[in-house]
Amino acid sequence: MPKINLHLLYQTLPPEDYALVRRITNPQTWVLRSARPKVHAEDPQSNLAAYVWRMTAFYISENPDHHKMPMGAFFYLPRDADKELLQRLDRIVDKITDTVPKAEWYAVKAWRGLYGASNDDMKLEARRRLGKQPKLSIEEILKPEPEPEEEEEEPFTDEWLEQQQRHIMSRVPII
Repeated sequence: MPKINLHLLYQTLPPEDYALVRRITNPQTWVLRSARPKVHAEDPQSNLAAYVWRMTAFYISENPDHHKMPMGAFFYLPRDADKELLQRLDRIVDKITDTVPKAEWYAVKAWRGLYGASNDDMKLEARRRLGKQPKLSIEEILKPEPEPEEEEEEPFTDEWLEQQQRHIMSRVPII
């Protein structure tokens, strides 16, 4: 699991938001917990921590099971959750993922080909961000491949059909 920069989050997040971050990270190693924090009925903050953990795990977890779409994350939210609460929690998730290098966003790597981004595009982007010169220029990589020439189709006539039948019949053995 990638390491989360808790010092930076402590400096930038309000105390109640930082408390949620502490619930989803391992205090010794500063990495995301491998399992969702327990949800307790008497502790409403545990639901919020579960939501933040699930959304964060979707982005940065190494576990392929966490790369599935987080549709069930909304079940952790309280029934009276409003738009402001959801935006606040999503901001926390964004701040957490921003402290992790993009090279360690494992689910993003797993989903990168979904919208047409090929491995070559990703490698070129990674090289650009690292300051390395790509082996090929962008124009060479993005140059469209020549379209194959289309053969003219023969017109479908009775004569052509008879010719095809004779050809097939000449190959069929007569018993």
